[in-house]
Amino acid sequence: MSSTPLTQGPVRPAAVVNADIRALMLAAGGRLRAEDRAVYQGLVDEWNVATAQERALGDVVTAAHADTRAPRLPAPGGAQLCECG
Repeated sequence: MSSTPLTQGPVRPAAVVNADIRALMLAAGGRLRAEDRAVYQGLVDEWNVATAQERALGDVVTAAHADTRAPRLPAPGGAQLCECG
């Protein structure tokens, strides 16, 4: 599997790709077989492209939901922008 993600065609939203990753892991019982690892890696590569594009386009709320490593930043005045996580 190539380490460079394909950028042809439309990029699916990171949340959709994340749901596919979760479904794959659930179906595999948390342990991926050899043939599932390539699918998993492809999805992770696609997720990385999607989150990068969402950030670049300024869709920070979608990117924050998709990226579990993203910090939860309060809105001005202390209100939370979204229920992340």
